[in-house]
Amino acid sequence: MPPLDNIGDSGSVGSQSVQGSVDHHGDGVGLLQGEDALAALVLVLCQALQNDKSLKKWSAVGDLPAFVAQVRTFLSGVFDGEWPSMYVTPDVVEGPQFDGLVNVMLDIAHEKTASQDVLVAAMETICHTKMGDRRVLRFFARVREFQHTAEAGGAFPTTAESGSENIEDIRAVDRVADEAIASELNGAEDGSINVQSLEELVMPPSMVKEAQTAWAQFISAAKSREAAGEMIYGALFDSAPSLQALFTTPRAVQAMRFMNGLTSFVTSLNEPAKLKILVETLGFGHLHLEVTVPRVVIFRDAILDLLSAELGAKLTSEALEGWRALLNYVGGAIIFCKAHYAARVSLLLRSWKLANEKSSQQVQMETTEAKEEEPYSGEVGAAAETALEDAPAQKKQGRWRRMMRQRTSPNTAADEGLANSAGGGGSSGEAVGSPRATDSDGSRTLKSGQYVPTTFPEMFVWNAGVVGLRNVQWHKEVLSSFDNIVQNVANSARLQEECEALVLRISKCSKDDVKLSEFKSCMLAALRQLQPKTWDSSYEVAWTWLWENVERLLVKNIGQPPVWENELGKVMGCLDDNEMYRIRRDIYERFFQLCPAGQDYFKQSNTRLHYIATKVIEMTLNIFQDPWAVVEEISALGLRHVGYGIPTEHIAPFVTASIEVFSGATDNNHALEAFRWSLGLVSKILVRTILEGSTIVMKAVNANSQKLLQKAISCAPRAKRAEWMLKIQVGTQTISPLYWAIQSGNLDAADAMIKDLLTIRADRERYYYGVDALFERHEDFVARLVDEARVLLPTLFDGLVWRSRHTKDGLRRVNYYIKHLVVSGSGSLADALRPLTASKDQTIISHPVICLVSDTLWSGVVKRQFILSKIGFLFSLLVFMLSQAILPKLGIQHSRGLRFAILIGRAVNYLFSMTRMIAFHVRRSCGAYRNGRLVKVFRIPFPAYLRNFYLLLGFILTLLLMAMCAHEPMFYCIGETADWPTEDCDDASSVQGRYTIFSMIAMFIHWLLLIDMAVFACAQAFSIRVVVKHVLSEVGRFCVAMLFLLITFSSAAACLRHDKREFRDLPSAANCLFAITVGLFEGDFREYFDAPFLLMCIFFFVTVSAILLINLLIAQLNCSYEYVYADMVGFARLTRASLIADMLQACPPMRWSRFVATLRFDQRVEFDEGDVGLSGALQVKEPASLNPVMVDSINRYGGTCSPDMQWPAEQGQDEEDRFERIERLMQTALAKLSKTDKRHESAGIDSKNTTGPSGLSDEEEEAGISSGSSDAA
Repeated sequence: MPPLDNIGDSGSVGSQSVQGSVDHHGDGVGLLQGEDALAALVLVLCQALQNDKSLKKWSAVGDLPAFVAQVRTFLSGVFDGEWPSMYVTPDVVEGPQFDGLVNVMLDIAHEKTASQDVLVAAMETICHTKMGDRRVLRFFARVREFQHTAEAGGAFPTTAESGSENIEDIRAVDRVADEAIASELNGAEDGSINVQSLEELVMPPSMVKEAQTAWAQFISAAKSREAAGEMIYGALFDSAPSLQALFTTPRAVQAMRFMNGLTSFVTSLNEPAKLKILVETLGFGHLHLEVTVPRVVIFRDAILDLLSAELGAKLTSEALEGWRALLNYVGGAIIFCKAHYAARVSLLLRSWKLANEKSSQQVQMETTEAKEEEPYSGEVGAAAETALEDAPAQKKQGRWRRMMRQRTSPNTAADEGLANSAGGGGSSGEAVGSPRATDSDGSRTLKSGQYVPTTFPEMFVWNAGVVGLRNVQWHKEVLSSFDNIVQNVANSARLQEECEALVLRISKCSKDDVKLSEFKSCMLAALRQLQPKTWDSSYEVAWTWLWENVERLLVKNIGQPPVWENELGKVMGCLDDNEMYRIRRDIYERFFQLCPAGQDYFKQSNTRLHYIATKVIEMTLNIFQDPWAVVEEISALGLRHVGYGIPTEHIAPFVTASIEVFSGATDNNHALEAFRWSLGLVSKILVRTILEGSTIVMKAVNANSQKLLQKAISCAPRAKRAEWMLKIQVGTQTISPLYWAIQSGNLDAADAMIKDLLTIRADRERYYYGVDALFERHEDFVARLVDEARVLLPTLFDGLVWRSRHTKDGLRRVNYYIKHLVVSGSGSLADALRPLTASKDQTIISHPVICLVSDTLWSGVVKRQFILSKIGFLFSLLVFMLSQAILPKLGIQHSRGLRFAILIGRAVNYLFSMTRMIAFHVRRSCGAYRNGRLVKVFRIPFPAYLRNFYLLLGFILTLLLMAMCAHEPMFYCIGETADWPTEDCDDASSVQGRYTIFSMIAMFIHWLLLIDMAVFACAQAFSIRVVVKHVLSEVGRFCVAMLFLLITFSSAAACLRHDKREFRDLPSAANCLFAITVGLFEGDFREYFDAPFLLMCIFFFVTVSAILLINLLIAQLNCSYEYVYADMVGFARLTRASLIADMLQACPPMRWSRFVATLRFDQRVEFDEGDVGLSGALQVKEPASLNPVMVDSINRYGGTCSPDMQWPAEQGQDEEDRFERIERLMQTALAKLSKTDKRHESAGIDSKNTTGPSGLSDEEEEAGISSGSSDAA
């Protein structure tokens, strides 16, 4: 693009024409008006767009005059009519507003072809179709900020002032939207919207019922509640696109808010007081927006038009008037709240934030002097609790004594300073409750050199100590709730709930009269001291107003909970089992009458329903006895109900039914009031928890829809995307949507979440990968999947692998992000292999990720440890072979030294191997019997550890060595002969045979135990061992069948009378038949011709056993081998992984730490050359042909790099949404056409039944005309 200075008259901007009219305002700022201001700003904007790096790709080509003309057309819409006086400065095109405009142009530029003049086409597209875009409106608002007014005093805004406050952007956008709305409505006003007061809305019962019925019909007409919310959202913005700038929340979230809000309003129409609280809360939540009467009219008419279109004739006039009155009431309340309370609430929140912040300098000073004094915690409630519980007694102390106490007890310096100040140790000229001195660096200290508290809880405790109220216990409860009270000052319902819970806690910790004015005085004093420079009468009025509201809510019920608890406990104790059963039964009967739809959610058995009702009734009493624990329990219960998808509108009928039934069970008014009040508080907490936890992610999980889940998480900021899927927190309770999806069986949603978490996304500044967030939140995630959703394991492990799209020298880079499968968050072993080996799944254990994990652990830690553990056994086996099988065969009768070698070898086996094995098994057996870890065999309890094959063989070997030691021939020959050591003596001859048998069996077991060494050849010998192990079961079945045949035919042959010695009895017959089967029989069957029945029996046995059974065994072994061979490496790796998991339990911590350090998981690993990626991975190179990769698995995005922005829609998602909208429009059109056809058909039927002028019906007339015409023909 050519330089802008060369533009002549052909362009819309001329630099020469502008410079002459510029009134410089210092620092290069030009104050211009009218056409000059527009021309100058066009020049500034064109230069900024030309120099922007993001647009460099397209700025080298294009028609500059056409581009300038389009920019002029674009900027002409900033002001209506002539441009006012304004400062034209480069600051206009700086900041996030200009970046938003650039992003709009980038979005359009990427869709244009290279042959087009891209920048001109992009600006033209903006002028025609994008003027309502939020980013464009924000840029217009930015331009208006530079308008010169008399109030501005010649000052102009800077980027730092305007670009950092989102609320100013929103207000600017609101002004633009107001202008558009005003032009649409032509200044229309609606006198039915009351903005002067906020009273209760009382409607006739019939109107309330009709409005609620219409709302229920509207919801049932939609596919789901979410779909109904989308219809409301679409109807609103289709009717008034200018309102879209007011709603910065993502569409899916805002649609859900519309549904929840409207549902709560409609269900509360018959409770005016409750409706007023809800509407007032909504008004406080919209204080930052410019809600006007015209906007309320647009919103109201859009909702009413939608109801009319969807319900048609079902929407009665009374229902329509009810909805009109409700929406007018809501809109007027929002405007009223903003007019009367916006400034006060904003001041309170801003003041509270400042009161609980520490300067960085103070934090640094406290950190450097942490060894000299114990700093305050700085957390609301925690510091107050510590100070109130641990403060020393108040007493005066001299200066010398204080100094000595500080030197001898530095850890109590802070409390000591508070005690001194409370005791009046300061000078007489100091004000009570004020700091003693202020250092030059701004940090406030006492004269004793200790810091004055710098947060509200600390300063409150300090002031309470000054006036002698340090040990008032209920102060601590108010302090712990005060943050929630202040933060929810604009939420009337939440404020009332917090105060009711606070009343319960105060009643449990204070038996005396509670003087709430004490807290007020200490509170105001603390706030004054924390904000000495900004505090004025407006702060005093605002905080006094807040405490008066809180005090009013507290005084209403304070002192009542002890009475209620006592009376309700008496009534509960008097109810027997039959009465309780009747109460529970009547509660459900009445609830189903009040809310028939509730039956769809209470589908469990009667015993379960009675259990739920019992817990509800018990909770009403428990909340008085232990309010702290019960409130936490209710919050956890509410989060579980989020997962169940329980509509909150069903809770109110259940509470009503419970109160009605309980009122019939007692005439104690105090107990009934206690039950009503406590159950109401429980329902408030439960509803709030459900509403706060019912995120769009949880709704998508409950629907088990991957498409809905993708839409939901696409609304999340990129830095919070993983948190949306892993953590929903309400108060101190949390729930994981991912875990809930797995637990509830919604595996489609869980699969989509795992894939999204393990998708690597990147902008120009950073990478986003959810593996760290996943395993930090759920360290036992692998074990949970093994137990509950094994089908998701491949999805998890596939997501831990990144393969490069590029190859070099026939190799491809592969990053395995296995850190969390090896190391836990605390640095210890992450026990991921153990649940996988326990699953016995040979397929998943062969996954490349698990193979790399097991191989890394084997080569790094286990291999050396395993070899060291087997050295002793190998030495024992060598000695055993020499002393039992080799040396005794070398002619020991002629060599006395050889006999001594045999004796020494056997003594080594007995003294070292046998004693070590005895100690091991005695220790394990005693522990098993002591802890009850036993398994019964024929009703005899054995230690459970013997179920392990190798441990069982070791136990048998121990018994054999003990038997060999007891039968050792050399021990029997001691003193019998002078040629000792020897085995040849009379005393040893009796045990010689048994000894050799024990020795033979022990030799077998020694070599069987050596099979464990096959882990060194995992894919070869170890897999062969696994194959043999699995086919042995088939051989066992064959042996059982063969034994049955042998017994059957040998017993039958023994019944015959013959002279054949081989078959004279059952054992002989069985021996001969077995010899025939295995081909060892040497007899001649021609000798059995004289015994034909015996010969027939033998031939029949041979047919069944040798021909049928053996061939069947061969076929079975063949099939079994084919089955096992496909997974024999997997079976081998399964056994090897089990061995690794067992061996790692005995790994010393120091050795493990050194091994982890060698893996260097903390270092970032490259993706491709020069592209430094993420940490926590091991990089290997594999053959390029092994796993071809055609597309880069990292989703990379341009544009803004802000972590607070959402990721752009993935390719294909917008098209799917567009097709869905088209499909819905077509379905709506077809439904309307079908209704029209039905009306025409009904009209046609009516016309057919009507008679014509001749007195005949239309059909008869047609028949007559046709017959007449035929006759004429």
